Amino acid sequence: MKPLLIIFVALPFFSFADSPNKEGMRDVFRSHSSIIQNCYKKALAADPSIEGVVKLAFHISEGGKVEKARINESSTLKNKAVHDCLLSHLVSWIFPEPPEGRIISAEYPIFFEKNSN
Repeated sequence: MKPLLIIFVALPFFSFADSPNKEGMRDVFRSHSSIIQNCYKKALAADPSIEGVVKLAFHISEGGKVEKARINESSTLKNKAVHDCLLSHLVSWIFPEPPEGRIISAEYPIFFEKNSN
């Protein structure tokens, strides 16, 4: 039987106290959960042993646009295909807009694990 895919999405970390609504941020990730799953599933097909945490680091600018997206080096899932896939999609997502004139630094961990049951 194929392993089931489990993805845990935690609350994001922001660099400023006046950061956007964390639930709004989580909602954006939830609305793109199928994309996130597909990025992992494709890589899992090539390497069934991969699992861990990917920490997406990025800035949210005017209009909720993503800038300077990257993978935080403390991520434990070290798979370029997953990283590239997630980043290629993340840059097109729109998040809650930061307060006027501010750019918010955000870090968002996504936990990937396979279930062999």
